[in-house]
Amino acid sequence: MIIVVEFVGSLRTLAKVEGCRIEFEEKATISTLIRRLRAEVFADDEFVDETNLLVMKNGKEISVAEGLQTVLKDKDTVALIPISHGG
Repeated sequence: MIIVVEFVGSLRTLAKVEGCRIEFEEKATISTLIRRLRAEVFADDEFVDETNLLVMKNGKEISVAEGLQTVLKDKDTVALIPISHGG
């Protein structure tokens, strides 16, 4: 399955891209996706952490679903928005 990921704000700067596509062979959750992105895209940067992100799946904040355990499906779009930002 392919998940489309969009980075917002300072995450674009950290990732050096506006977004990416991540492929999973098996069932995955938002938590699985964030762990994989942290390892593969953000080089284990401390800033990229579930507690510092607002996560949207297909335009809806994940707290209206199952939070970090929200199951992903093929062609879902996940937007990651940093909560902390400079001013």
